[in-house]
Amino acid sequence: MNPTRTNKTYLRILALLAAVILWFIVITIENSVYALPEAVKVKSLNLEKNLNLSADLPEVKLYVGVERDSVASMTANDFDVYVDLKDIGPGEHTVRIIAKSKNVKARVLKTEPAELKLKLAPVAEKEVDVVVKVKGLPAADSVVEETKAEFPKARVSGAQEVLDRITSIEAELVLDGTQRDNVSQTVTLRLSAEANVSRNIVEINPEQMLVTATIVSALEKKEVPVIPVFLRQEDNEAWQKSLTAYPATIWIQGKESDLENIVDVKTVPLEMSVLNRDGSTDAGLALPEGITTVTPDQKVKVTLVIRDVPESEFLNVEPTI
Repeated sequence: MNPTRTNKTYLRILALLAAVILWFIVITIENSVYALPEAVKVKSLNLEKNLNLSADLPEVKLYVGVERDSVASMTANDFDVYVDLKDIGPGEHTVRIIAKSKNVKARVLKTEPAELKLKLAPVAEKEVDVVVKVKGLPAADSVVEETKAEFPKARVSGAQEVLDRITSIEAELVLDGTQRDNVSQTVTLRLSAEANVSRNIVEINPEQMLVTATIVSALEKKEVPVIPVFLRQEDNEAWQKSLTAYPATIWIQGKESDLENIVDVKTVPLEMSVLNRDGSTDAGLALPEGITTVTPDQKVKVTLVIRDVPESEFLNVEPTI
């Protein structure tokens, strides 16, 4: 054997091994094995229309090969993770989890777990009550007196063992603390938390519904007479009995303790000059603190009625000495 030839062969083998090792080093530097920090939701594809899942599909952990400069921007949205249920019938099955990258700079190395067990069941259907839930509060001086859904019931469909846990559907109406009048909103129907059922494995029909809240004042109300008054005391003494107010009574509202001792409401004091014979004017109301009118900013029409004295009354008056 030629020693020189043998040495050259060994050198070639060593060079090849060095090249392979160097290639692995370069690949390792440029591409990292990266465990995605957020779990990715498994979806189902090709599920038969007459079948449904008996439980929601889980989330899985992904390990991906990705260039180092792309690691920071990787999210769960860069990947499709699913199980293919084509030609799979009712019953329990173990299926492989398929994961694909939508990002050209990353490739999926493995999923954890690699497969999962699931159960398929025929689709069932039932009708349940719609319950209106109110989130938030109306204005501080108002309360929700009543809520009503457009329809009293909705239909839900899914696996029978899932439907057995559903007794009602919720419609949430949202208030932000400003409402004093009735509110109507079109809302998306949802499953109650008590049912402990994922929305992903149940269909609700209709998906949305109009709900209404009747909002009323939280204050007590009271009807009281209106007393017109003049600014000057001498005018009150001379003319107050000749004043009329329309409306003669109004509704006021406030705390029960504040309303208790109110027997009437007086107008804002009037100048006699604004009223002529049978003249009238609109007058504001002098309301005690904490009291408002049920009709916002209500005013009354005050009229001065001067009664004519018949001539016969003068003739029948006996002179005084």
